[in-house]
Amino acid sequence: MEVDTIADSRGWLSPIHFASENFLAVRAFIVSAPNGVSRGGHGHARTRQIFMLVTGGIQVEMSDGNTSETHLLDSDNRALLIEKGIWTQQTFQGDNAAMVVFCDEEYDPEDYLVAKSALADGTGGAAE
Repeated sequence: MEVDTIADSRGWLSPIHFASENFLAVRAFIVSAPNGVSRGGHGHARTRQIFMLVTGGIQVEMSDGNTSETHLLDSDNRALLIEKGIWTQQTFQGDNAAMVVFCDEEYDPEDYLVAKSALADGTGGAAE
């Protein structure tokens, strides 16, 4: 996801244009973890998310159950759109790594897809 970063001697600013992704954020939260710690390990059946890096670096593993890819959120790549049905795990890198997660659905524990291997058959191993 393209995000411009405007930097000067006072710091930086990185706007997200939700409309360009047809994304209406209804919820947001901040996630932070120590260096080397992994978080996530699930996907969502209905929810799309935007991960936006605040500080540090975050390696994001993504899988649709058939193929996997890895992206690095860093100062050159600040945001990533996660479509529904995609399993992700984030590994935090550096001191004070943090991201804001924007969601287009309200929290619903029934929306979680926890089994990466079950994504391909459409069951996703949804939490009971």
